[in-house]
Amino acid sequence: MTRDPSTPPPAQVGKTLQTKLWAPSWKGVIITLLIAANIILIRINAELVYQNQSLKNEKLAWEARTELPAVQIQSLKCDSMEIKKELCVTATNPLSGCALCPNDWMLYGDNCYYYSDATRRTWNQSQEQCEMMRGHLLVIEDQEQQGFIRRILTPQAEVMFWIGLYHDADGWRWVNGQHYNTSLIQLKVNSGKCVLVNKVGYYTGTCSSNYRIICQRKAFKI
Repeated sequence: MTRDPSTPPPAQVGKTLQTKLWAPSWKGVIITLLIAANIILIRINAELVYQNQSLKNEKLAWEARTELPAVQIQSLKCDSMEIKKELCVTATNPLSGCALCPNDWMLYGDNCYYYSDATRRTWNQSQEQCEMMRGHLLVIEDQEQQGFIRRILTPQAEVMFWIGLYHDADGWRWVNGQHYNTSLIQLKVNSGKCVLVNKVGYYTGTCSSNYRIICQRKAFKI
C-alpha cells in the first residue's frame, strides 16, 4: 500500500503528540504564580492587621491601668483633705498644707531631725546611716536653727553628736558642699577633722571615734 507523502511517519506522530501533552502552558504558569502571590499578600496583610490590633489593645490596656477614673481622683482628693485635717495639727490652716516627718524624727521649719539614742558610730558610718534614711548629718544653716538644736541637746556635756562639718583639702566644709561660716558657729579645734556638738559648743574630733549622730532631712509636705 502506498503511504501519503503528506502524512508523517507513525514514530514522528507519537513524538509530536508527546511533546504537546507535556509542553507547559505559559498562561497557566503565570496564573498560578499570580494566585500564589495574591495568597501571600493576603496573609501578610492579615498578619499586619493582627499586629496593629494587638498594639492598639495593649495601648488601651495600659491607659486603662494608668489613668484613674474621675470618681477615683475625686475620692483621692477628699482623702487627702481628711489626712491633712488629722495630721497637720500644728498648721494654722491644715487645708493649705503642712510639713510632716517620719516616726522618731522632730520637725522644725522645713526640716526633720533625728537624734540617735545609744548607738554610736564613726563619722563616716554616721553619714552613711543618715543617707540610708534619706538625709545627711546635721548642717547648721542659720542662728534660729542653731538655737533649736542647742535647746534640745542632752544637758550632759559628755554626750556628743557627730554633725555634717568636716575638714578636707579645701578647708572646713559641710556635707552639702557649703563652706564653714565662722560667724555662724565657732569651732574649738583640737585633734581630728570631723566636728561634734554638745550642749556647750562645737568641737573637732577624730573621725574614727564613735559618737551619737544627728541626721537632717527635708520634711514631707502635703
